[in-house]
Amino acid sequence: MPGERGPVLRPGPVFPKLIAIRKDGTLLWKAAYPQPENYYYNFSSTQPLAVNSFSSWRCEIDPDTGAMLFKLFFK
Repeated sequence: MPGERGPVLRPGPVFPKLIAIRKDGTLLWKAAYPQPENYYYNFSSTQPLAVNSFSSWRCEIDPDTGAMLFKLFFK
């Protein structure tokens, strides 16, 4: 059943931002997108933290601040 092993993640307007939350539930950061009107749809790596965007960017994100360290267009 969906969600038994953890949250169900969906791209687009359901989860419009990549965020980090502290253990107490408060927001730590929101990551910026490589382009406007975009979203991240999956993680390509956890170390380093890297995510892929809908518009074909692979972005490395600083796990402490949410800052984009670099982006690479891969389409």
